[in-house]
Amino acid sequence: MCELSGGNKNAAPAERRPSAVVALNVTVRVPAGTFRNCLQTQETTPLETDLLEQKYYAPGIGNVLTVNSRNGDRVELVRITTN
Repeated sequence: MCELSGGNKNAAPAERRPSAVVALNVTVRVPAGTFRNCLQTQETTPLETDLLEQKYYAPGIGNVLTVNSRNGDRVELVRITTN
């Protein structure tokens, strides 16, 4: 299980979110650790036209960091637990 800080866990699914790949080999540091070879994307949404997010996906883990490019707000992976 992966736990993220911040964000709204009860939000309705957003409509289609246009995204673009920005980089393929990014190192990301968050409370859960340092992740190498991350995919970085840039996303917008038609529901919030002023929203621009940078998202980072670690191999074998998924989304480890989301940064709001407009205001700097961050949603970070804080812990990974296994069963």
